[in-house]
This record gives sequence, C-alpha cells and structure tokens, in this order.
Amino acid sequence: MDRQPVDPVAALAAHAARDPESPFLFFRDARGHFAWWSWAETAAALRDGAEPSAAGAAQAIAYVRAALAPAARDAALAAAELLTALGAGDRRDIWLTRGDLASPGGRALALAALAGGWAVVHEPAAAIHPATFLWARPTIVGGAAAELDELMAGCSAQAPRWRREAWLAKRLRRLRAVVVAAGEDPRRLAARLAALGATARVLSNPSVGW
Repeated sequence: MDRQPVDPVAALAAHAARDPESPFLFFRDARGHFAWWSWAETAAALRDGAEPSAAGAAQAIAYVRAALAPAARDAALAAAELLTALGAGDRRDIWLTRGDLASPGGRALALAALAGGWAVVHEPAAAIHPATFLWARPTIVGGAAAELDELMAGCSAQAPRWRREAWLAKRLRRLRAVVVAAGEDPRRLAARLAALGATARVLSNPSVGW
C-alpha cells in the first residue's frame, strides 16, 4: 500500500477539534519568556488572519502559516516516512526548531510535527542555543550534523563539575531522535551523544536531503 503524504491543514484541524486545549506552539513573549498557544488558539489565529501584536507570537504564527502552505509531494511523503521511522514514543513529542523551512528537511520536520501532534518550541535563530535546548528538553531535534554536534558541545559546557554525568543524563533523557542531513557522517555526533549519556537515535531522511 502506498504511503499517504501528510496533509498539514487537515492535521491541524483534527488536533484542534480533538484536543483543543493541549499546548501546541511555544514562543518567546515580549518579555523574553516562553508562552504557548493551544491547538485551538493556533487554529483560531490562522483562521482570523490577524497578526498577533507580540513579536514572538507574530514570528511563530507566520512560521506555522508557512508550514501549512501547499507542500511539495516529496516533502509531504518524507514527513510520513519520518513519522514511520520515528515510531511512537512513550510520551508526547517535543520538537525544538529554529524555524527553518527553506531546506527540504526543515519542511519535512514541520509537516511531521503537525501530523504527529508534536508540541513545537519555536525560537528562530541562526542556531539553537544550548540554554534553550536544556530548558525545553525536546524529544526531537534536527539539522546539519555539525550544527547539532556544536549544540551538544554547548550543552556539555553548561554542565556543572559536581555530578556532571547525572546532570547531563537528566537533561538529555527525553531526547529520542536526532534527524541529520543525508550524506553527512553522523559518527561524531553519535559519539558525542553517547558520551553525554543520551540514548537518542540518529536518523536521516535521504528522500529530502535529511
């Protein structure tokens, strides 16, 4: 049976109807703290078409609006393949993103997040900051192998000397998958994750370049 491509618009509507009050989209508010919108609030903001007054909310909703735009079939299929490869976790997934939709991999992850019902922590930046990663404790992150290796090195640098291994293991315990660009050598990243006590799988999605 052919795999069906992800339909992000239908997925958002279904989540908003089934679980309207569940947190979906996390973003920085005007004071720099993380705030969140539920599935229903996000769907309503998109439906109304009004731009939120808070800068962080405006960026976040613009990101979701772009993710919901008609997707290339390859990206939609890649999202379905990624969800299959990930399988079901033992808790709801949390995806930390810097808001990259320019790359095929970033688009596929965004579509997978919508279809999979993940909580999305959105902080657009050139790179994910270790402090944000340690606060969010995501189950899934994605990007270039070198970028993610640098992120893990930054997390390691944040660890205190006392009970360092336990501190890191606690903060990396939720991480279950790291999605890297296809064709890149993930061994350095995998070794870094293992050294930090993480048990996350390193995955790639060759059909879209991740």
